[in-house]
Amino acid sequence: MNTIQEGFRAEAIRNLQALRENPHPGRSVVVGLDDTGENLVQICWAVGVSTNTRNRDLERGGRGKRGQISLEVARPPDMHDDQTRYYPPKVICNVMQEESIDGLRVCVVGNDLQTDHVADEFFATEDVYTAINLSGSFSDGELNLTPRITAVSYWSKFGVPCAKMSLLRKLPSSTLCCRNLYELNRLDAGLGHCITTYEGDGAPLPTFHGEPRLVPLYGDVDQIADTFWDALNADSRVSLAVKVIPQRGPSYTKTINEYPRS
Repeated sequence: MNTIQEGFRAEAIRNLQALRENPHPGRSVVVGLDDTGENLVQICWAVGVSTNTRNRDLERGGRGKRGQISLEVARPPDMHDDQTRYYPPKVICNVMQEESIDGLRVCVVGNDLQTDHVADEFFATEDVYTAINLSGSFSDGELNLTPRITAVSYWSKFGVPCAKMSLLRKLPSSTLCCRNLYELNRLDAGLGHCITTYEGDGAPLPTFHGEPRLVPLYGDVDQIADTFWDALNADSRVSLAVKVIPQRGPSYTKTINEYPRS
């Protein structure tokens, strides 16, 4: 490992520690390459502090032909219409989708309903710019204007691991939506790129700013899942999913739910 790689790894470890110290990171997406360099990795998670936001789980299968992982209401009778307007009852959204385009397997991960829109447009046109521009805006919640975060991962036709990430957030002191697109043309082994919706607690919650942050991706799917699950605040973590995408062969996932349906 050269000096530059050592610096990246040290930065990734510092960012993982910062995640541990963040009382409310909100929803997140992570894309990267595992330490073997042979598997793309996608991670998403959900946290919650109210009855509604904790009453969710990540389920394999999802809705529709491309639904791989979906965030669903775990116990519908326990949901309350008036508790959180931006987490209404019976919301189900695909957060991980997959499809083959000209022999290439492309995987999309996001934090909300825009994942469907990005997937539909990208799978139809392969134009990520159009897909992001048609995916709406930040969430117009009652208090927290939650960013929309989405990522597309794939192996190029030349076998290069690539990803694109987007962050749609409200500009400070403005009603405008800022659309940030990050192109990761060659992912590095053992490193992931993480965007969270929030930087911590507050009223309103402070939204993520800056570029995607490096995080470590070491071990198999179970080790990666345990690493990030343990990094989330134990009082607010709800669900986490890790998807591993080899260059050849089927992808596979690991999910953890704090409040699984009975």
